[in-house]
Amino acid sequence: MNKLKTLTNLFNNNRFLMFFSLALSIVIWFTVSIVYSPEAGRTISQIQVEITFGDQNAAYKIYSDSEMFASVTVSGKKYEVDRLGIGSFVVGAQVTSVKSGDMYTLDLTARPKDSSWDFDITSISPSTINVMVDVEQKKDFNVSIDCIGASIKSIEKENESLILAPAFSDSKNAVVTVIGPDSEVRQIARIAAVADVNKELSETEAFEARLVAYDSLGSIVYDSHSRLSKLHYTKFSYETVEVVANVYMRKTVPVEYTVKGGGEDLPPITLQQMIDGDVVENVKDHTVSIQGPVSVVGAMDKVTLVEEIDLSKIQIDDPATHTFSLQLPYIDGVSYTEFGDQINVADVVYLATVDLEGYTKLNVRVDHSRVQVKNAIEGIRITANQGNQTITILGPASQLDDIETDDIVLTVDAQTISKGATSSEESAVVTVNNAPSCWAIGTYKVSLDIIKQ
Repeated sequence: MNKLKTLTNLFNNNRFLMFFSLALSIVIWFTVSIVYSPEAGRTISQIQVEITFGDQNAAYKIYSDSEMFASVTVSGKKYEVDRLGIGSFVVGAQVTSVKSGDMYTLDLTARPKDSSWDFDITSISPSTINVMVDVEQKKDFNVSIDCIGASIKSIEKENESLILAPAFSDSKNAVVTVIGPDSEVRQIARIAAVADVNKELSETEAFEARLVAYDSLGSIVYDSHSRLSKLHYTKFSYETVEVVANVYMRKTVPVEYTVKGGGEDLPPITLQQMIDGDVVENVKDHTVSIQGPVSVVGAMDKVTLVEEIDLSKIQIDDPATHTFSLQLPYIDGVSYTEFGDQINVADVVYLATVDLEGYTKLNVRVDHSRVQVKNAIEGIRITANQGNQTITILGPASQLDDIETDDIVLTVDAQTISKGATSSEESAVVTVNNAPSCWAIGTYKVSLDIIKQ
């Protein structure tokens, strides 16, 4: 009885009746909307197409000229249709039998991801899709440089010419990475950076070059500028690059060596050229081919080998001391073209051998009277104070027989003496007079007294 009275009191309450009526109307409206909702149509676009291969190798990749997206048109209850989105559908196709490099026209199908949803799929656009199926290939190619229409100014000089030596501004561009279907990548036999020069060059210039790929027959399969391409799905790590058309001078110049010591008439000296430790030839004309910037090579009239042929170090009884190892000098920007890029110039050695056939040695004792001082400053008197010492002379026997003590002179350069010194021991240069083919071997020092006058 109390419960019934309480319920009666609620319905007599105007505020309760207002809220109750509102809630009841919402329930009725929602029920009627579901049961009697009007039919509606809608198109959902940009749905990603999924391609499957059935039992085929999953390593295959799909290549297509168009974006792999589709639009799906549906019809159904408006409240169902309005809440659909891109993620509500699965749109795809299946390749049942795969052959690498083949083109396929696939029928697209669509289905809802949630099977409990109640709507009809009325159309798919596009209804088919054209694709190629292949294994992806990645390959690096060395890039050559072609300067189209480039010519070089001629030089009317013997053993001297200008040459074109193109190079990449960035050495990393000497290699291009290609990624694409295997059937396309296999068509590429060579890739070149092609610069349209079309003029005579007298100095180095830079040009933009396009990337061109050729097949094994020399036909173009890809040109980055004209967009001519038989490689529809292949991508290149770059399409254009800057190349420098270097104008270099190439010339042949004498190879010279420096001799230290010896007499006026030097013994015969022969040169042998060695590469990587093997003797390759006897150098007769003593020349070498060089290449580099015109301003540098044009001013060069010879190449002087590094290290000296020091005749004072020869020991007549030790043949190993008769041969000296000399090398080509490093000259910035200049290369020695006759050895090729594959040879490191540091591995090219010249062996200079002194021919001492008929030579012998003679020991001569001299005293301090045979010492001369040069470049002594005014007000200073320098005298030698050592006793006798033996000088070893090397030369032909016919000249050694005529050498006397007075023919030997030891020369000391006073410029090497420390300032303020009262005594010193200095190196002396030995000269043998009246015997043009003879010289002293070994090193000699002289003790000096220095007196301020």
